[in-house]
Amino acid sequence: AGRRGAPCRRRDAALPPGGPGGGGALPGAGGALVRAARLGRLGSGGGDGGGGAAGTGIVTHTGRRLNLREQPSTSARVIGQYAGGTELIIDSQGVDWCRVTVPSTGAKGYMMSRYLTLYGVPGVSTRRVVHPDATFVNLRTQPSQASGAVIVRVPHGSIVNVVAPDGAWTKVRYNTYTGFMMSYFLK
Repeated sequence: AGRRGAPCRRRDAALPPGGPGGGGALPGAGGALVRAARLGRLGSGGGDGGGGAAGTGIVTHTGRRLNLREQPSTSARVIGQYAGGTELIIDSQGVDWCRVTVPSTGAKGYMMSRYLTLYGVPGVSTRRVVHPDATFVNLRTQPSQASGAVIVRVPHGSIVNVVAPDGAWTKVRYNTYTGFMMSYFLK
């Protein structure tokens, strides 16, 4: 979906007055997304611990439709396709994937971050690793305790970059390692 290597444009500051471009709202939103963002009514992305949130976005114009997928993977089932300019609520943000809601249809799923223009979210979503016993949390090859081999033990208090938020497990980067960590341990 979209051109390979198309840039992800992030707008790190709060939404500008009147929305992006000063036109009163995101294109076609009737002001609803901008008002929701200002009133703090967007999803927090919290609860599962996986990925930053509370922002809005639009699908970047690439000349193609962007796939909305069930899971953060190019092999996951496509549940919708959206043209450039489509408004989104960013439920959880990752370096590679964002969990989104499409307000016009109510559809929820994952889109590749590089094809989105994001507003009101950080440039890189990070989380602190927190273990109740202040020890470590395992970074695994797969999102499973049974089948995911331990890559490295990440010390309590370490900071990780969120690659793809995904419910009970979150794909993260820690130093040079990329793998899966239980979202419960990410704050």
